[in-house]
Amino acid sequence: MRVRLAPEVFVDAESLTDLLILLRCFSAGRHDWVADTGTIEVVKRYFATHAPTIADTCVSIARKGTVAATWRGVVAGEHTVTIKCADLVDSTQDLCTPAVLVVEDAESDGAFVRSVLTALASARLQRALSSGWLQIEHGGGERTARVAMSARSRFRKTARVLVLLDSDRLLPDQRTAVHRKAEDLVKQGIVVHVLELREAENYTPYRVLAATGRRPAAAQKVALLRKMSPAQQGFFDMKNGFGPTNGPPVVRPEQTALYQGVPHYVVSGLRGGFGKDILRRMEHHTLSEHDFASLGESVLVELKRLLAALNALV
Repeated sequence: MRVRLAPEVFVDAESLTDLLILLRCFSAGRHDWVADTGTIEVVKRYFATHAPTIADTCVSIARKGTVAATWRGVVAGEHTVTIKCADLVDSTQDLCTPAVLVVEDAESDGAFVRSVLTALASARLQRALSSGWLQIEHGGGERTARVAMSARSRFRKTARVLVLLDSDRLLPDQRTAVHRKAEDLVKQGIVVHVLELREAENYTPYRVLAATGRRPAAAQKVALLRKMSPAQQGFFDMKNGFGPTNGPPVVRPEQTALYQGVPHYVVSGLRGGFGKDILRRMEHHTLSEHDFASLGESVLVELKRLLAALNALV
């Protein structure tokens, strides 16, 4: 986050401990300290009085942070936090507590998120993950809301928690129980991103799908999948397909209209789907933005929106 420290925090000697904690964050590159010329002069006088041996270092950190923030510009979704004297203790606690991304399954959804960060070249979020400044936590399906609320309780003023949920939609624009759960969490000050498509598996690039199971058979399934429209692909059961391979193809009654007109050989050939470990396989590939863009421009737009929401919290 970009942080502005109001000049009023550089008055009381009691503020020194929290200021030094924040300075360590700034020095490590965790947050950017953005200070104007007047504030830098106040900083110089304060540390010359209360910590003279490191006064020059503190001023240097303020100047470097300001230059770095100006040069880098505002990252999409990034906030600027202004800290006043009354907020100093609580804000220091919040800024030094890792931001939390709660997912339904830390292993599979975690692999999905990390793959997206790599493909979309989000170096800032990748560093936050590797440094422990952003943590991915396992929600465990029905427990996700409780895990999110537990993460929320770690923050005093500003909750830095985002919950990523499958929509469980069977049709475009369908409202599900997940959306009602998301609304309840938002009321508690938690940021929620409900995927537009059915599940995270529906965002799997084609070349990852083509490498699942027996490759010739998987590649043939991908060719059949691509014969469907983006909307049909977006709400297809990627893990299980149109029923098991040893039985007749099954289209759910709610999806009859959606898949009307899809040739029978396509529906039959997509029985069994692509398996339950699709997301974990993503990390076995070096993916690019193009891989996700090939699924549709709306997919890429949504993933960038998800990363912007994460950036706003980290």
